Amino acid sequence: MRNIYLLMALCLSFAITSCGDKNEDEILFVDYAPVEFYISVENAKGVDLLNVENEGALDLDAITLYYDEKTYVLNPKTEPQATRVYMPHFEGMELQKIDGKYRIYVGEFEGGPWVESDSFGIEWGDGTRNTFTYTNTKVGQHGVEHSFFLNDHPVKSGAYPYVSITVIK
Repeated sequence: MRNIYLLMALCLSFAITSCGDKNEDEILFVDYAPVEFYISVENAKGVDLLNVENEGALDLDAITLYYDEKTYVLNPKTEPQATRVYMPHFEGMELQKIDGKYRIYVGEFEGGPWVESDSFGIEWGDGTRNTFTYTNTKVGQHGVEHSFFLNDHPVKSGAYPYVSITVIK
């Protein structure tokens, strides 16, 4: 019986201390998903130019990413870093094979409204270059809308917050 009274007292104390007026000075933490790019490269016939087994494929060792005054080379896929607080971890660019097709992953970029826009360039090793840009626009109190561009032309995005872009060479 004594345990029941103790349990009831404990429950009552939780109920009393958890009720109260809403504190207007409370800090609200909003987590924004990072922006990620998935880039496929094909010729006009739809042939995957990132697959070295295909005729006319790009030289993967010559593909270079330029971002934030730094240069990155194409790396094989790596595992993301695990942390308790999720912040964007820029990993450069990685070659991935999904459902038999190759693509280049570039990311992660900041997806919060405090970064209005950001861009990077890729030189393909054949003398051509593309510029990829994204913008973050604050919507309402905590929302963000993303827009994506390839060489300053709008690109329809896939599922938020990443975009799949196919470059035709």
